[in-house]
Amino acid sequence: MRFALLLVFFMLLPSVFSWPSITEIMYAPPSDSSNEWLEIFNPGNESYDLAHCLFEGKNLTGIVPASSYLVLARDPEAFVSSYGNDVPFQSASFGRGLSNSGDTVILGCPEFTETLSYDGSLANKNDLTLERNSRGEWKENIIAGGTPGRTNSIFNIAADFKGLKITEIMPDPSGDDTAERPFGEWVELYNEGDKPIYLGGLVLFDEDDSHELYITDVNTEKMELCPGCYTTVFRNGDSDFDLSRTEDTIRLFTGYPVSENALIDHLSYSQAVEGSSFSRFPEGWFRTLPTPSSANIYTAGCDWRLRIEQSNSIFKGDELAFTVVVERVAGISQNISVKGTLEDLFGKVIKEYQPWTDAAVVNHNSKDYSPNLPDGSYQLHFWLEDLACNDINLGNNDVKTLTAVNPQYQVTESSLEIENIYLGSDEEAEWGDQFTAKINIYKGDETRTAVNIWLEDDGEKVSKTTKINLYDKYKLYPLTVPIQLEPNCNNKLPDGSYDLVVEAFGLRQEEKIKVAGVDSEVCRDYLSYVKELEKDQVKQQKDEQFSITEMPLSTSPGSRLPLKVQILNDAPHTYTVWSYVYRGSRCYSCQDNSQEREQNARKVTLKEDEVGLVDFLLPLDTSLDEGDYNVKVKIIKDDQKTAKELTGTVAVEPLLEEKDTESGLDTAASPGFSADPLQASHRLDTPGIVSYESSSSKAFGLAAFFLVLGLGLLSAVLIWRL
Repeated sequence: MRFALLLVFFMLLPSVFSWPSITEIMYAPPSDSSNEWLEIFNPGNESYDLAHCLFEGKNLTGIVPASSYLVLARDPEAFVSSYGNDVPFQSASFGRGLSNSGDTVILGCPEFTETLSYDGSLANKNDLTLERNSRGEWKENIIAGGTPGRTNSIFNIAADFKGLKITEIMPDPSGDDTAERPFGEWVELYNEGDKPIYLGGLVLFDEDDSHELYITDVNTEKMELCPGCYTTVFRNGDSDFDLSRTEDTIRLFTGYPVSENALIDHLSYSQAVEGSSFSRFPEGWFRTLPTPSSANIYTAGCDWRLRIEQSNSIFKGDELAFTVVVERVAGISQNISVKGTLEDLFGKVIKEYQPWTDAAVVNHNSKDYSPNLPDGSYQLHFWLEDLACNDINLGNNDVKTLTAVNPQYQVTESSLEIENIYLGSDEEAEWGDQFTAKINIYKGDETRTAVNIWLEDDGEKVSKTTKINLYDKYKLYPLTVPIQLEPNCNNKLPDGSYDLVVEAFGLRQEEKIKVAGVDSEVCRDYLSYVKELEKDQVKQQKDEQFSITEMPLSTSPGSRLPLKVQILNDAPHTYTVWSYVYRGSRCYSCQDNSQEREQNARKVTLKEDEVGLVDFLLPLDTSLDEGDYNVKVKIIKDDQKTAKELTGTVAVEPLLEEKDTESGLDTAASPGFSADPLQASHRLDTPGIVSYESSSSKAFGLAAFFLVLGLGLLSAVLIWRL
């Protein structure tokens, strides 16, 4: 029992016998040097008598009440004159006075000794005092004259500046940048910590270390920043601190100079807009309407983008799968609603989707689907609804793509087809001519890549051999290739029928053509002709390296114009390809001239002798008048500065009715092509897309095959019913 009582006694000792301590000192008054004083605080539950204590070697008198203060004043009259009679004080001897350049002060009592040493660098004749904070650290106070007899001004001030953030800046105000507060340039600060922060001594810099702006009570709304509070620091006529409107960095340091102080926060920005501020949000910095010393409000536009991701465009039965992705490109997070449909070739809605309804999305979200569909071709269509922000790019709020289900997809056997030979109206070639042939090559499960095309008679070649390489497996290549005939100036080769030969993957396909006639003008000086031919061949190779191989002759307003660009490559190269429709200086496939003409540019990297096919589906403006319009394709090879240009003409005609469009299809079109791609674009309302076909991308050709096949069957049924 005695042990327990003893334990309780020692546990109570700290609360009963908490000794007084020095909490504040005025060692260098600004005017009257005799107005020095020292504050003592008694945290205990009982009064403390100073009768047995010494200060500066002299006996003290007076009592410090429990949980209260007592000030030892060197000159009581001067103290009362400055602070009044409400502050409890006791006269005390300070000897010859406290040194302004540094000193050690000792308060000695029987139970404890308090020692305070200072160096004169702080609170020196600036009407401020040295105060002790809650962590026992001595700092310069923040209230003129000090706080004798009451809680110290820095007692609960944060020890560091981790919670201090730059949250808004005004680099280009309306009017004079150097105007006095509340005008001119300014910087907003925010305390996200849980303790007040005193801003005295902190310095703002622009990107130049010599361009400083001291934070003072003259240019700042408040010097003590409470938790969760804002304040604004104004330039207020400062001559060197200057925020550039084009590009700059603003930095907050613990003091001056930069080399001797710590960086608290910083921000780099560019392209300021007059009257608009840059505001900080969890998602980043954005231009907004200014809100100095208050919470930032997002007022600028946003950009949300939808994507449909698929591993391929054609699937076998239940392998069909796709992912819908919504992502924030610009702006702050929003609640998002997305809807979608899956349609067949005739626009009938097979399935409806609603991935998100008023769902919070910070950066991006995705949802997977695996519909079980019968064989056929389909269109996936998803769109954003009811965005709360002003989306600055509506073009990526709506996305459509074609997909197909085919159990025989990825047939392993390769095939060759010579679809057409372009010889002119007389259906024959002349010796020395160069003609082109349209060839469809399907590459199945085949590792060989080489394709050779030439003209021969009983195994004897009568033309140059056109050589290309095809790298993708399970892909249909619709190609247009040139063939150069021998000049036959010595009439060694007879006129007659010759075989156009295509060899690839161990397969051979032949087609007869007629060759007759030698151009006497060409062969009059054969040697000169050979030289000219070599020059022409080099030029032709350059000219025919790029070609528009497919494009309809006519289209209509608001539809999609399909075209295919072919690149016959000689050595490893990278090409940049883009296309557009124009007349005069106006682009009519640039969403009412709101987009750049290069907006659909794609990079195409090809190996030696590889063929590149780039498909464009250009969205035409609804405002097109009837008449002829120009189609331009531009191609830049590697790092060349000048673009190669291909041009064509398309006629814009009134939009056909849907029933006429469907019934007007040519069901005998070759596999892989629509007889009238324009009509298909009317029916499916497919958005502008670019599809690059090469060894580094997946084929889309078979999807077009099943599209045409389905349309052909439909036309046949309609004709049979009629």
